[in-house]
Amino acid sequence: MNNTTTFDRAAHCRRIASRGGQATVQKYGAEYMRQIGRKGFETTTQRYFQGEHHHIAWLTQTGLHNYWKSTQLPMKYTLDGLPIWPDEQPTHPAHKGYTHF
Repeated sequence: MNNTTTFDRAAHCRRIASRGGQATVQKYGAEYMRQIGRKGFETTTQRYFQGEHHHIAWLTQTGLHNYWKSTQLPMKYTLDGLPIWPDEQPTHPAHKGYTHF
């Protein structure tokens, strides 16, 4: 009889990251988390996007694509032949032209 179990690294990482986030909230409070989240968003916007509007548009398109993919439903198209949902996940500007492996 085989009693081996498979180690799920992704689940393990999510678990320990969640614990770290909870510990940080307990130690510094929710306002601290909002501040570092806002600072991260602003830094990413300045570094990779041409304004907050473009950053939010990228986040929206990425979210819509991931939602569509998670449903596993076939793509629907408009009468003009355009997909209803983004059929490809938009590439983050930080990864465009990335050649270092």
